[in-house]
Amino acid sequence: MRYSERYSRQIIAENWDQRKLEESVILIAGAGSLGCLSALNFTVMGVGRIIIVDYDTVEISNLNRQVLFSEEDVGKAKSIVAKNKLEKINPLVKIDAYNTDIRNLDRKIIENTHVLIDGLDSFEARRWLNSTAVSLNKPLILAGLYGWWGNIQVVLPHQTACLECQPLIPRNRLQQYCSPRGRERGGEVKTDSKPNPIITTTCMVVSGIQCQEALKIILGLKEKIIKEYIFYDGLNEKFTYMEVNRNPECVVCGEKHILDEREFAVTATEEVKQVKERLKLLLEIENCKIIFKEKILRDESKIQDLNITENEYVYVISKDLNKPLKLRFKIV
Repeated sequence: MRYSERYSRQIIAENWDQRKLEESVILIAGAGSLGCLSALNFTVMGVGRIIIVDYDTVEISNLNRQVLFSEEDVGKAKSIVAKNKLEKINPLVKIDAYNTDIRNLDRKIIENTHVLIDGLDSFEARRWLNSTAVSLNKPLILAGLYGWWGNIQVVLPHQTACLECQPLIPRNRLQQYCSPRGRERGGEVKTDSKPNPIITTTCMVVSGIQCQEALKIILGLKEKIIKEYIFYDGLNEKFTYMEVNRNPECVVCGEKHILDEREFAVTATEEVKQVKERLKLLLEIENCKIIFKEKILRDESKIQDLNITENEYVYVISKDLNKPLKLRFKIV
């Protein structure tokens, strides 16, 4: 009786199938403002299993928007606190918590999920999640916040544009962290800029749309999924929908990358560090290493001295990439 009463209002909705929710596994990357709200939404709706991944601890500055935390939780691991709160809200849902960086999570855990929810506060981690989603063919609901404004993008691997395909997000803004602790722990981006402004009501609107799109995927309502990039202006209460097309040259989901190789023009007198600079400029791959025949190439080495033929491959590794990028140098 408790079970039927708990979900009685949603199971009478058109196109609803509670069984599909109960059989679903959703991974939420980040237990911040968006992550907390998404976890709460999926818990009360009865999603079978929710995986929460976050390595940060609760701070007093989180309490204006991260709805699963209170003052008594300050200093505790966000993922663990969220798990304990959610299990009390709905004991029928299995909650798994991982107090770690999403990039350190066992790949098999992600492989066994149905939808990935982005609640991350750094662009580096978001790029990694996007790359992983495409690699594993997992739907990903991206989102970002800045004061009164927010954005949402649904990534259906090899069907819609991924994060790397589209130029709409100002990257220098998304490289900021939402909290000083996040900036300190992130390590990849050195910045003295202030944390992003975050407003609770904007969080709720954006998270609501994220969860709504995830529901459509779970319930099999693919024709209803919003394919455009959504921009929300909370100050003027307006939504803007912008078409974003897949980029065939995309380093993550483009056809050349799917074929697991890419041609890259170099000059014989060019140094490895110059190649890396161009990789950063053209493909936005930061802090990469180039490997040839199982050896990391030194920055000062010249291409002509490495004896790399056009039929051989080098591999680029970086935290921005889920897997090594396979390159074939073309000497020009």
